[in-house]
Amino acid sequence: MITAIAFVLAALSGLALFHPAMFGLSSLFGGGPWTRILHPFIGLFMVFAFIPPGAALLGTQPDGARDWKWLKQYRT
Repeated sequence: MITAIAFVLAALSGLALFHPAMFGLSSLFGGGPWTRILHPFIGLFMVFAFIPPGAALLGTQPDGARDWKWLKQYRT
């Protein structure tokens, strides 16, 4: 849930910075300067929020010999 909220906040702040027509979204973050300051921190928070779910799923899918064989066919 926290990761999803961080994603939405990062998307809204990113859209406000991306296109002038969407600059109105910056009012959600306190204006243009605050949006520019907060956007990278929201992104970092989202990266760290991904770590616990990723760590929980790390050992659930074992890599088999068939997987490595399949991956090797795409090597250039």
